Amino acid sequence: MVDTKEKVIQAAEELISRYGYNRTSMTDVAKQAGLSRQTVYAVFANKEDLYAETSYYVFKKHLTKVREDITHCSSLRDQLQIYFEHLVIGPFLFLQKHPEARTLWADESMNNHPAITKLKQEHRQFLAELLVPYTKYIGASGQCPAHMADFIIMTCREMKCGKASSLEELRKLLDTLTASVLALASPGEAA
Repeated sequence: MVDTKEKVIQAAEELISRYGYNRTSMTDVAKQAGLSRQTVYAVFANKEDLYAETSYYVFKKHLTKVREDITHCSSLRDQLQIYFEHLVIGPFLFLQKHPEARTLWADESMNNHPAITKLKQEHRQFLAELLVPYTKYIGASGQCPAHMADFIIMTCREMKCGKASSLEELRKLLDTLTASVLALASPGEAA
């Protein structure tokens, strides 16, 4: 049984992915969820809270898929490819379809929302854990897995939010990032 909060988030995810943030209202979400506006507002104080919680929900869904898919990988290169596909390319395509969402990503209050803060922490933790087996190599360059995770996340964020103008360009940039990470983390794989 899906609880009310999850029902609202699922409705918001569907509508935002179809129409974008600006064209999705709380009334639309209530109607999609089969609930009253009052019920939606009882769960989420405003549209920004709903968007932040929906972003966290979508991130967790994709992170779960990444975790499942990387269990079958034998190399860091393959793990990074799966990570990039779900957590960089997917959001990039969403931003291409809904460019108004970039302003939300840049909004300071949205970035400090508890759900977004939690998302960032879990994202960093996941990548750092992915890199822990390569600590010896990463450490040789004066880095640690957590700092490298921060570097990857910040670099990918820049790529998603405007530096890459097309999917082809994004993939080329991700290839360069992959080669850089492998050169530091797994020298034998970088070749």
